[in-house]
Amino acid sequence: MKPMSRRKFLRLLKERGWVLDRTDGDHDIYCKARESVAVPRHTQVSPGVLRDWDRKNSQADEEGPS
Repeated sequence: MKPMSRRKFLRLLKERGWVLDRTDGDHDIYCKARESVAVPRHTQVSPGVLRDWDRKNSQADEEGPS
């Protein structure tokens, strides 16, 4: 996976049903079902964050809405 712009990643999160839960230091925490992902406030989102979100998004989709 290649890095993605933060703006594009946030748009993708919202399209997939993730909601901003809180801000914590220099990260925004988005939640869906019982999963959460920390998005750093950088111009680019790293491949590791993208892989983590992809895994959690699959799990959240399987669980359904909370």
